[in-house]
Amino acid sequence: MATAEELELDNLEGVGPVTKQKLQEAGIYSIMDLAARGVGDVADCLNGDTAKASELINKARAKLTEMNILAKDFVSAKELYTRRQNVERISTGSKNLDDLLAGGVETGAVTEFYGEYGSGKCVSADTKIVYSNDEQVHLDDIAAVYEKYRGQNGERRFEEGYIVPVPSVKVVGYDGRPAQATYMYREKVRRIVRLRTEGGRELRLTLPHKLLTIGERGIRWVSAGSLVVGDFIATPKSVTLEGSGTTHPDDAFFLGLFAAKGSSDPLAIASSDMRIVKWMVKYIEGRFGFCPTVRSVYRGTGAEAVFLGDQVRELLGDLAARDPSTRHVPSVVLSWDHKTVAHFLAGYIEGGGRLKKGRVEISSESGRLVEEASYLLSRLGVSCAISIRKAKVGSRCTHILALRGSDVFKSDKIPLRFKSWPSLARHVGERGAPLGRYLRDEFRRATSSGGRRFRRDALRGRQAEVYEALSRAACRRRMVSDDLLIEAKVVLEGMAEALRRNDRMLSQVDFADPKSLNGFARSLVLVLPDVSPNLGSGDPSHYPRSASPRVADALKSSIRSEIERRLGVIQRALATIDEASKFSWDEITEKEIEEHEGFVYDLVVPEGRSFVGGNLPTLLHNSQICHTLSVLVQQPHEKGGLQGSAVYVDTEGTFRPERIAEIAEARGFDPTTCLENIIVAKAYNSAHQELIVRELGSIIEKSKVKLAVIDSAVAHFRAEYLGRATLAERQQHLNKFFHNILRLAEIYNIAVVVTNQVQAAPDFFFGDPTRPVGGHVVAHMSTYRIYLRKAAKSRVARMVDSPYHPEREVVFIINEKGIDDPSEEAPKRRASSEK
Repeated sequence: MATAEELELDNLEGVGPVTKQKLQEAGIYSIMDLAARGVGDVADCLNGDTAKASELINKARAKLTEMNILAKDFVSAKELYTRRQNVERISTGSKNLDDLLAGGVETGAVTEFYGEYGSGKCVSADTKIVYSNDEQVHLDDIAAVYEKYRGQNGERRFEEGYIVPVPSVKVVGYDGRPAQATYMYREKVRRIVRLRTEGGRELRLTLPHKLLTIGERGIRWVSAGSLVVGDFIATPKSVTLEGSGTTHPDDAFFLGLFAAKGSSDPLAIASSDMRIVKWMVKYIEGRFGFCPTVRSVYRGTGAEAVFLGDQVRELLGDLAARDPSTRHVPSVVLSWDHKTVAHFLAGYIEGGGRLKKGRVEISSESGRLVEEASYLLSRLGVSCAISIRKAKVGSRCTHILALRGSDVFKSDKIPLRFKSWPSLARHVGERGAPLGRYLRDEFRRATSSGGRRFRRDALRGRQAEVYEALSRAACRRRMVSDDLLIEAKVVLEGMAEALRRNDRMLSQVDFADPKSLNGFARSLVLVLPDVSPNLGSGDPSHYPRSASPRVADALKSSIRSEIERRLGVIQRALATIDEASKFSWDEITEKEIEEHEGFVYDLVVPEGRSFVGGNLPTLLHNSQICHTLSVLVQQPHEKGGLQGSAVYVDTEGTFRPERIAEIAEARGFDPTTCLENIIVAKAYNSAHQELIVRELGSIIEKSKVKLAVIDSAVAHFRAEYLGRATLAERQQHLNKFFHNILRLAEIYNIAVVVTNQVQAAPDFFFGDPTRPVGGHVVAHMSTYRIYLRKAAKSRVARMVDSPYHPEREVVFIINEKGIDDPSEEAPKRRASSEK
């Protein structure tokens, strides 16, 4: 293999100091970088000189051919066959899938995976989802949404059930922002699991459906069937899906009052707050031009009823005909902007709410009204809890929506007119994330016996209090407040900087000089017992006065290894804190398995693989191969890897470090090391995606990258180039992009894996109409194309296009290891059923 010096641009004929500087300014640092670039990219940095750019690229390729890095332009088939015997491959984790690929994912080639996202992870028909179409926001049962679009777009058979395309539907995704849905799915199942939570959530899901949880192992997706009482599930802190509608703030406030305390027969609003009564009289006089009748009701309570005329019915709409038990949020309110929604909620809270110290409660006889109000509150970043109070006599129930703790502070976004928000003293740990035990364990791994030294030397004031909370009190407190998490980040970042400072000092220490060694030992965050076992000799209670060159080298290596390990622990803890802070968390209090003979439903959401739904806003799950490959590429050849690192270009927000850690741990690898060896690049648009790929060359050389993942390759191009008028331009950009990644695969001899989205062919009437996006451009650029689909609890991979593989299918599964082979019993059962 050529050395870095041999690959420098100076060694290429025709590259002088000026040309070299121009190339380096464009991110081209070596002959391999130059050979991997297109003529247009190189010409751009050479003042548009296409001829010179083409000449330099050809010279670079010729130089690499001389170095035996690239194959000659003309070779015999026999020589090419011999070279092919030495092609390296990465295991997918499944022997079946490896067999389909003749040993695994191949270096020097582009392997494309495409297919529908698997079914089976569904929710019950009455699960609410919030979605928008054409700027209108809706909150409906998922079954009603399915039927609506089935009538519009038609339904077709898919795997174990049916799917309906929903191209105009946007839902709330993983990060609380709008995400495009592509299909809705339904199938029949025999059993579901019912989960109830402390906050009043009630979820009815299929057993494989995953929920985002947090615990001693950090954050990860766990199937509903595997959850237990006491587990915490993620709920969105805010829902940003909103329409552009608006109305006068007084109209919105009045609608909120009627939703809370209005009556249909007679049409009136009752209130014991005379300020509200006087405001309603004045509002009706100015808005509708008549003076309403005011009459005392409910003797002894001081309540007054303001009677409304027929002129008000048009504004009230459907609310005017609803009794208190069937009342709901008017559909028009859901499509208002957040400022107008805030005025509606102000009227709703002032009309039906009780505000007392540390607590806000709104009661209603209508469960639907309370659930829909919780979604409106989530638009303002306010989370809630729901409880039901049964009447002592009769079957009537009162549904209570409660804001507690720090959520009361967020409620200042709601402009109350007559009442005041209750005061509340902030208490550490009252609300937040259940990270107490996790942070305590990670903090101990990062400090161990050096913890006391770190506390004494590195912490001051408030940070010292946080240290006490992390190391002691937090192990008893399950919830860690947002304020404490912010402080914990500062402490952990300080620890990381102290470790890096020790690492920089390590290269300057003279271990033969007692004074130099002693000074370094005093400043070191670690203590000798943490590293001395690796030395094989010496008293582990203190540092030696001096060390021989052999012992010094061993000691330096051991200290550096320990510093890297602890930095990995800290980085993992910081990433977990950042991810946990995106959500609120609710504890499961009940779980039961139920028989179910009806349909269950799902939304296919490519971006983030999740959507928000439920009676209270809850995150419901919807790229396993890419994650598994990113772990396995790091392993030795005998374990299916190439002893290299991975680059993961994430275009849809699907990369999850906690999933990497789970796969690594399940396969017996070190999660910290696996995470350190994966470089993640988040692409925000197609231009940024192209820029990342152009700059990959320098990263590949420096970090010994053997795998590049682009997930998904066409997502941004598909979203940005809409309609037939832009089709030609989109295909040109796609063609250039795929040529770039193909050159990267060939020149750097790395494996490139891309995932692709799918669409239904409109002119296909029989068989499976699923087709990959990107047309002939993507089809011709991909060396291997594999179609993935779900079959019951397994996945099926079919080789669709390959230079030499036969077209056949294999079965694999997804579990905690990522990609794996099914148990031996599964094929037998399948074979017997086919007979």
